[in-house]
Amino acid sequence: MSDSRYVPHHFSAEPSSFGRAKDMRWREDIPDEQRPQRAAAELQHRYALRIRARMRAGEGMTGREYAESVGSSYDRTMKILRGQLIMRLEDIAAADLLLGKVSEFDIREEDFYRGVLREERERAGAADQARQRLEREVEAHFMSYR
Repeated sequence: MSDSRYVPHHFSAEPSSFGRAKDMRWREDIPDEQRPQRAAAELQHRYALRIRARMRAGEGMTGREYAESVGSSYDRTMKILRGQLIMRLEDIAAADLLLGKVSEFDIREEDFYRGVLREERERAGAADQARQRLEREVEAHFMSYR
């Protein structure tokens, strides 16, 4: 695994609390050019909190079970949740698919609505084909009288 451009928990005033503490203090002594990385670290912290909360919900899921379920190693998963590695969009999507309600929009819900829309389009397409068929039949009927 290559070195990250930054380590997310380094932007926290309490690196050991990254992904665990709800009220996190963040370093203020960040140069302007690193503000985007700090903002990304804050987002990652929030996602890590949500993932941990969703893992505990219901019957509970261990870190190992979660890592295995999303197809990642335990080591990488824990480093991401602790802010030692950068979380990727793929990691957030995997959490959404497995646990639901991790990101701002639930991928599972989006898939459901995509399916509903697809079904509606298919019904509309079938209705349109039936309408066209009826129009052809009516036209053929009237053409037979000419």
